[in-house]
Amino acid sequence: MTFAVWIENRTPFVAGTCVQTNADGNEVFLAVFSASFDMLKNATQFQPASEQLPVSFGDVPFGDPAYSSTRY
Repeated sequence: MTFAVWIENRTPFVAGTCVQTNADGNEVFLAVFSASFDMLKNATQFQPASEQLPVSFGDVPFGDPAYSSTRY
């Protein structure tokens, strides 16, 4: 079964969606958010970064994937 879902993202963060299969073989809708924050020098609180990073659905290596570790 395939379905289309629209989400209303009321956050300042980037959202991504995908459909996964659970252990019982049922499709489940997954919403993923990427939130980036800045902390100014001598500040006591974080604030949302002006530039938000995109949602990544795969590994991102530090360098050549054959020779480096996973960044995130």
